[in-house]
Amino acid sequence: MSTVPLRLLLVEDSAADVALIEEFVGELESRVELHVARDGERALRFLRRQGEYGEAPRPELVLLDLNLPARSGLEVLDELRNDPDENLRVIPVLVLTTSRAPEDVHSAYRLAANAFITKPIEVQRLRQVVHSIGSFWMESASLPGTGGR
Repeated sequence: MSTVPLRLLLVEDSAADVALIEEFVGELESRVELHVARDGERALRFLRRQGEYGEAPRPELVLLDLNLPARSGLEVLDELRNDPDENLRVIPVLVLTTSRAPEDVHSAYRLAANAFITKPIEVQRLRQVVHSIGSFWMESASLPGTGGR
């Protein structure tokens, strides 16, 4: 278990989903520094450290909903993957959305999402998904810029 917290950006507009994910992240054995952006525009400003996010930490992992106000998750992913800053382009992005549409899955992977996860509607299943994400990305995977965890 790492003593260095994982910096995670959750891009989600549903207050209920944010509250649940915050709760489940808090249950993880590893520490997580969770940040939330409630729409696509705020997510891009946070990632690029613009405006009110000028001092924002660089996230090591992004959980991205597709159905967002201001800019869709696919637009955010496209901009992120084509950003001039290589440090932004390599951040792993996990799409976590209610969509099951094959075209959304295809589009997300075409834009180089690292995973497409359909958000379960059952609370206990969502808990399992968040715990699985935490287990894999915080304990097994090496993330860019961390030198491993």
